[in-house]
This record gives sequence, C-alpha cells and structure tokens, in this order.
Amino acid sequence: MNRKVFVGFTALLLLMVLGAVSANAGSPIIATVNIPFDFFIGDKAMPAGDYAVERSGVSNQYMFLRSAQGQAGDFFVTHPTETRGKGHANKLVFKRYNTQYFLSSIWTADNLVGQALYTSRHERELLARAEKPVLTVLTVDAR
Repeated sequence: MNRKVFVGFTALLLLMVLGAVSANAGSPIIATVNIPFDFFIGDKAMPAGDYAVERSGVSNQYMFLRSAQGQAGDFFVTHPTETRGKGHANKLVFKRYNTQYFLSSIWTADNLVGQALYTSRHERELLARAEKPVLTVLTVDAR
C-alpha cells in the first residue's frame, strides 16, 4: 500500500515538474532592445546594453529582462495598464529622475493594454523628495 502511494505521488510530482519546465521552455521573447543608459528594474541596477524582454510562463504578469551577453537579468512582476486612443508601437517606457532611469512599463504593438511595473522603494524615495519624473520611451524590435 505504501509503495502504491509513493509511486502515485512520484508520478504526480514528475508531471508537475515536466509541466513547469515545458511552460518555461516556451517562454516567448516579446522584444529586443538596446537600452543606451544604466537603469533600474525595481531596486536592482542594470547596465546599459542589448536586452531581450520575455514572458515568464503563460501569464503576462511575470516578465524577465535578459542582457544579450547573459551577464545581467531580472524577473519582475507587472500589472495591466491601459492607454486611451489607438494602439502604438512596441516600446519600453522609463521614468527618469535626474540621471536615474526606472523601467516603468512595456507595450506591444496595437495593444491598448500594457504591463506596468510596481513602483520600487528607491523610486518612492525620489518621489518623496518631490522629484518629478520625465518619461523616456524606447521603441523596440518585436519578435
């Protein structure tokens, strides 16, 4: 009896692992972009360079930004945000405070719903000092 339970549990665990691996293996690259300035994803500093934007799994909520050289990357959580009017090009939107850039949102072509990042602790500190952000938009190559 214990052996049957063990075998059943092991088979179930194996199916769950294989499902997770196949979901991540199919993670599509949404876009590639050259980011010409150092920036932050949340509180993590990222160097300037070429990056790929990827979905992590089937949800748009979890994203991954990976450098072309594989030396830098970060997972981040987003939430849907909408725009008024017509769809637009693929783009990354950054908020700039003096010389510091923060990734703010990701938009795909002709889609009125984008994915916005949550405001980080570091960015909230800048806002508390009454610093006003300037939006910087980078058009990206879609995949």
